[in-house]
Amino acid sequence: MTIESHTWAGRAKVPLLKKLNPLWLFGNDFEPDPPQWYVEQEPKLTRLKWYLRNNMQNCGSYGAFFFVGELSIVLSLIGYIVGFSPLWSLVLLLMPGPGGFQDHNFKVIGTAPILTTDAEDIGKTGFMWKVCLLYGFIPLPYVSFCSSRWMFHYGWNPEGKHVRKLNIHGSKVQLY
Repeated sequence: MTIESHTWAGRAKVPLLKKLNPLWLFGNDFEPDPPQWYVEQEPKLTRLKWYLRNNMQNCGSYGAFFFVGELSIVLSLIGYIVGFSPLWSLVLLLMPGPGGFQDHNFKVIGTAPILTTDAEDIGKTGFMWKVCLLYGFIPLPYVSFCSSRWMFHYGWNPEGKHVRKLNIHGSKVQLY
């Protein structure tokens, strides 16, 4: 297992007033429109499904609020009622979602390749870990495991976003 490091530098700060806006926290500045693969996969109510699937991306990327887990639960429950998300996935959503720090400079160390979040992304299976060192000394962990049957990750990914995901391959049961 090879260990690598990467230092993020020159990142633009998101203004505090923007971060304090609850409407902005519910949004997705990074990917507001669904990609073509998703449009083809979900031709009906695509924008609504995309929003419910990717709610609170700004909070996960830039927020610093510990109540986001509860807000995410509400949106996921709405998604379940409408038929977009499995009920049992709420168990994982009960874990706190403290938000990310993608607008900060920091160092990340972990398994190679360092900026890859899951072994599945490079066509492999197995365990990967990373640790983001915020301000040079605050360790924020990230773990992922991929097998031929399922994929899981939780923590602060190498880009500084707080994420959680559980996918069972070949199943409609997916948690983002």
